[in-house]
Amino acid sequence: MKKGGSVNATTWKQIGSNVKDVFRSPTFLVPVIISVILLVLFFLRRYIRWTVKCSSKNDMEGKTVVITGGNTGLGKATAYELAKRNARVIIACRNDIKGEAVARSIKIKTGNPFVYCSHLDLGNQRSIREFVQDFLSKESALHVLINNAAYLGPKATTDDGYERTFGVNYLGHFYLTYLLQDRLKKCGPSRIINIASDAIKKGKLDFDDLPLRSYDIYGAYARSKASLGMFTMEAHRRWFDDTVASYAVHPGAVCTDLLRSWPGIFGQVLRVASRILFKSPDDGCQTIVYCAVSNGLKKFSGRLFSECNVGSFPESLRDKEQCRKLWDLSLELCGLEKEPDLEDQEPELNTNHVTNQTTHTKRNSVLTTNSFSCLSQTDSSAFSVSLNDNTDNIGNPVATSSPKPVATKINKKRINRQTSLRVLNINFRSCKKTKWPQIENLITSSKPDIIIGNETWLNKDVKSSEIFPSSLFEDVFRRDRECKEGGGVLIAIKKGIICQQIYCSKNVELIAAQIDITDSKSLIIVSVYRPPS
Repeated sequence: MKKGGSVNATTWKQIGSNVKDVFRSPTFLVPVIISVILLVLFFLRRYIRWTVKCSSKNDMEGKTVVITGGNTGLGKATAYELAKRNARVIIACRNDIKGEAVARSIKIKTGNPFVYCSHLDLGNQRSIREFVQDFLSKESALHVLINNAAYLGPKATTDDGYERTFGVNYLGHFYLTYLLQDRLKKCGPSRIINIASDAIKKGKLDFDDLPLRSYDIYGAYARSKASLGMFTMEAHRRWFDDTVASYAVHPGAVCTDLLRSWPGIFGQVLRVASRILFKSPDDGCQTIVYCAVSNGLKKFSGRLFSECNVGSFPESLRDKEQCRKLWDLSLELCGLEKEPDLEDQEPELNTNHVTNQTTHTKRNSVLTTNSFSCLSQTDSSAFSVSLNDNTDNIGNPVATSSPKPVATKINKKRINRQTSLRVLNINFRSCKKTKWPQIENLITSSKPDIIIGNETWLNKDVKSSEIFPSSLFEDVFRRDRECKEGGGVLIAIKKGIICQQIYCSKNVELIAAQIDITDSKSLIIVSVYRPPS
């Protein structure tokens, strides 16, 4: 070093070399790299976990809510939040033990005793029907239906043979919602909330490749969520005039059990990352709660919500023809009758000489015959059967699907059009079943919705009903005669109509079926056989 403190070139060179050695040293590089990674993760975590809290303080007392998959993750957090607001909450899930435990826990934490668990397997259409039957028999109202349950995992099929991700995430929820539509309409204004995902942007629905011959987990999941989005828009178009609003919710990236089935190393990494980076279920459920409780959302029916704010579906999902096509396909896959499109529907005026065309009106009416049937329409709460004998409630039948709409509302003109129920009366004779081909042709040609009649056994040794196979009509109810002459009465109800109550007389051959229609009305059908004196 020279006088005056100056540094020569050699010294500067030595200092530079020492600094380079420090920066290249692992003792320096490792902490720096770790610090940078942690800093990036910190801001990434804050960005992903950023959540808008539901600002509404509305109470839900007197409101009934069904949440699918409410035993874990988002569904569990949503059930807790709504129970805190005094809602009556039904947790619908496949794992009964876990569901019951969650229901008990929520009751204790919130002090709300009205939290229940009910079995529902969205991959099994029979389970869905049984859930609906049980719900309608126990609950008088439904104000909010939250379609939350989901599957994400390797390729598999549902019990009904459909690709599992599509079948559980979309088709099962479509079927459930369709079966509950009348209860939602009756209790309107009501809400359907479908849990979507950012994956809908990537979802592609190929109607010719439902089994997904080329399967990848994320693609299947995206397709199912895109289908839910299209269902949300089409449900709004069809049901909004009946005071049922439909919303889709993107809750954000949430750490739930949904990732547990993702196989391989990537799945393991994703599960670890989700615990560090993703939202908690308590944060993720905020937009769901917002759509369930907030006022002023009716005008946004059919839209996608995220972070308690309204947005829009991707352009790729907003094709009305594709939404209608998916709706019709879903009806077919669920074994339901295709509905006329609302914009093209014409009132049906055809009659058949073998069929009673019974239209639904507000007026109570009774039609009786001398031997076997009477029809009545009245408020569902007033249903009773009164004969001069003991009447025995024999319980609820296996419910099938929802009633066909009886008053169609077109756009905003609210044009009421009455749709007919076809009721066929038959006197069955089962001696050697010689008449069955003719009866089968009669049923096939007349296409009745309900069959009522009596069964007379000419062979007195026949003590049980044999003539009417239940393959044609899913719900067939009988009361066999308990006397030596043989015979009895029946009511057969077509798939597509929910039958809520069945009553049976002990001393005479009588069956009474209560069938939910719309506008708090029920159709009551009685089939009775009185032997000649």
